[in-house]
Amino acid sequence: MINLKKIVESEDYSEQDLIIIYPYDDLGKDEIQSRQCIMLKESRLKRNPNWVVFPEGEYLSVYYVYKNGDTNKLENLRSKMDAYMEADNLVRVSDEVIEYEHPEFSMICGEHEAVFELQVQVRRKV
Repeated sequence: MINLKKIVESEDYSEQDLIIIYPYDDLGKDEIQSRQCIMLKESRLKRNPNWVVFPEGEYLSVYYVYKNGDTNKLENLRSKMDAYMEADNLVRVSDEVIEYEHPEFSMICGEHEAVFELQVQVRRKV
């Protein structure tokens, strides 16, 4: 069992916002099979091999405004991401989406809206 209180008290917590990781195929669905994560400083990762470490490489990064309950926009976003990757000769390396909330941008949004960032690891087609 992970003791988050100990992690925060030990100052290994990076103070980044919550991260959600889920399958790319779930992007735009009403229900996703996700893992919720927090970002830790690298020193903590060296002490615990069970943490997920995002691999180095290129990532397609997309910012979007999400309004509570509006998953249709996410389906459209996925279509646009697929089209962009095809047009730019990119392929997904991983089937996972890494999603961050950005409260520093969300504070200028309307009520019940928030800014999120999606990241998908990609590489150039050979």
